[in-house]
Amino acid sequence: VSALGRPTAGSPETAVQSDTRAGEADGPEQSAQGASEAVLASQEKAAETGLVRIPFPSPARTSQLVPSPDGKLVAAATEFGKVYLLDAGTAELSEIADSGHGAVTDLAFSPDSRWLAWAEPVTVHGARSRIRLRETSGSGAAITDVTDGRFHDHSPSFTPDGKFLAFLSERSFDPVYDTHGFDLGFPTSTQP
Repeated sequence: VSALGRPTAGSPETAVQSDTRAGEADGPEQSAQGASEAVLASQEKAAETGLVRIPFPSPARTSQLVPSPDGKLVAAATEFGKVYLLDAGTAELSEIADSGHGAVTDLAFSPDSRWLAWAEPVTVHGARSRIRLRETSGSGAAITDVTDGRFHDHSPSFTPDGKFLAFLSERSFDPVYDTHGFDLGFPTSTQP
């Protein structure tokens, strides 16, 4: 019997339960009960294998999870504009950024796992975004704005040696008149 009072796999009680269920009709109540039992079984299996569930400190919807190359950290981005770092060794989750403008995307670790880059929106509708960079060590590490958010910058990626950060930027090379500066601008085309 498991910690939840359920028979373990291979025990006589399990064999009796599966034999009696085989003859029962599957109604909505039975399928709901089956789903609940499946959830309990998966939680028991996770507990047996040492898996740990780590909750966010506030309601969140994950948009991306990326493990670091050395396997010691996991970066998590949310639909609500937050970036978290999870220390896989201690299971400590810490918030490192909060844009408040929408989904953070395109998490990227440097090859040595020392740096984390991401794209975050600077407007509520996500028409413009910026690339940000932060050292992964230390809780008080400063965040560096790689771009200023004038364009839709996305897809940051480190070179294999980790010395450079490349990204895509959507800009236009069709001139558009700027009514405030009486100048021409190029707001929508993608270039590396």
